Amino acid sequence: MKRVFQLSNIPAYIYILIGAWMSSSLFHLFLDDFEALLAFVIYYIVVLFILDERIIMYLYKIRYNIAPNDLKRIQPLFTKAVRMAIDQGYQLPTSYRIAYINDLSVKDMVCFGKNKIAVSRYVLDHFSDDEITALLMHELARLNYGLPFLEHYLMMCNIFVVITSSLYFIVTGLLSHVLKGLNKMVGVSVSIFFLGTGVFTFYLIQFLKTIALRSNMKKCDQFVCKFGLKNELLNAVNHFYQDTFDDYYKKRYLYISSL
Repeated sequence: MKRVFQLSNIPAYIYILIGAWMSSSLFHLFLDDFEALLAFVIYYIVVLFILDERIIMYLYKIRYNIAPNDLKRIQPLFTKAVRMAIDQGYQLPTSYRIAYINDLSVKDMVCFGKNKIAVSRYVLDHFSDDEITALLMHELARLNYGLPFLEHYLMMCNIFVVITSSLYFIVTGLLSHVLKGLNKMVGVSVSIFFLGTGVFTFYLIQFLKTIALRSNMKKCDQFVCKFGLKNELLNAVNHFYQDTFDDYYKKRYLYISSL
């Protein structure tokens, strides 16, 4: 948990606080202060400590039944990456579990929980051993910095914020409609105020989430380059971009090139 609480994650903390404020504000329409806070806390306890890994495994179709030939190839590379990191003094979990992403649309690797890394079919079929080592090192960096917990928290917070924001707009829209029947000017003013603040807050927290995730991704890319795997990581990221044309990979390629 200590690795999660870093200065680089401040945008994420602000995002979470604003998301909590938006959500609890909606709860207050139906519940008192204590009940609203309790409902918010229960949601995150259930999501993070009971459903966290199950949600990620469901979304990415992750399975533990990785083929013996694939495991035989990955295991030595994984051991090599872990040994390199530990030799440099990084504190990593003492044991890991390798999984398989049973979804052909997923290109990259995924790490989740405290010590689990899932490898995609795409990575196994398209990358050399050195490039896979670089990608494994990137996932180890994410585990080292405690990012799976933070990023999954942000993802679930985002889902909650989207849902509550939608309800917020519906409720305020109905309220404004009722007020227009009583006084058109008051109704229009209330509508503009609530919808304006709602839209501003929603896009503000989306911006903060993007900043937090981008900052953490840069830390992980720096981590990989420290071990002399810059070219291998560049090749892998460029391959992802050429296949997906995702701007995310283009920005990562340019950043890694500048290191």
